[in-house]
Amino acid sequence: MGPRTQTRILAGVLAHLQRFRKAMDRVRERGGELRPGDIHRDRRFLLDLEEHWYVPAIERAGTWDGVRDLIDLFDRNGLVQVVASDYVASHKLKALGLSGRFHRAYAGEELGFLKPSSELFHHIVRDLGVPADRVLHLGDRPETDGVAASGAGCRVHIFDSGFSSPRELLKDLTGG
Repeated sequence: MGPRTQTRILAGVLAHLQRFRKAMDRVRERGGELRPGDIHRDRRFLLDLEEHWYVPAIERAGTWDGVRDLIDLFDRNGLVQVVASDYVASHKLKALGLSGRFHRAYAGEELGFLKPSSELFHHIVRDLGVPADRVLHLGDRPETDGVAASGAGCRVHIFDSGFSSPRELLKDLTGG
């Protein structure tokens, strides 16, 4: 395959990803509820693409400094840890070496709601059988994570608002 063909293929793939991202941004703008047709009919193709293209980049980048230590701290303290993502996260968790570290991974796209909808967190609270105010969501986007978790009555911490990194939060939690 020549360079021009490769460039055309890459341009097509990137255009596909761009359309998906714009469609999901429109879903968020109207509150996060997914409707029939919102998830692109080629979502499996996009997941495969992420797995073969995005995952190697995630493997190279690794986890954010302090994430593994926070997970370990929470484990030692008997806390149930889950992933609350808009999208299927299993391949990303595997790439980071975090498969099996969480009680469960919830994907808003599978449940029909993206953040900023609070429905993802309402579902998690019901599924875990815990009061919402006993759930702490650690996120990085106030306009999605913050709105969704707090709208369900969960506590929320947004990195870059108080603690700039998991390492800094860990130091505060352990007095180190």
